[in-house]
Amino acid sequence: MKTIRKTFERNGGGRRMDEKDMKQPISSQPTEPPLVRYKLHLATKMVLLILAGLSLVMVHRMVSNIGELRTLKQKAVVTRENVKKMQHSNESLQAEVEKLKDENHIADIARAKYHYSQSGEIIFQLPGTSDDEDQDFEN
Repeated sequence: MKTIRKTFERNGGGRRMDEKDMKQPISSQPTEPPLVRYKLHLATKMVLLILAGLSLVMVHRMVSNIGELRTLKQKAVVTRENVKKMQHSNESLQAEVEKLKDENHIADIARAKYHYSQSGEIIFQLPGTSDDEDQDFEN
């Protein structure tokens, strides 16, 4: 039989509790019928199951976000490399533009690439040298 200790107020003030008071059965707590207890346990289990499901969904989203973050970081690295290449290409094109502002450079390109000659000049093509000059001016 379950026992309960009575509280100070239920004791009638400052009277000390004796062994008789401490061994009285608990009659003030109503006992629940088995069906009510079953429904309460079932509801508790359902709430815990729903919380576990929500936790799994949150963990799955977090893991997929981490994977997506890694992919984006890799794309950022590739994009930075492409930017560096484009900047180098842009610098070389800017240098070529500066060279093209010089009339002597334009005349050299016209002579080498298009066999342009000034009045009184004779152009002689030597084997193996014309391709090298064309490559120099294209770069």
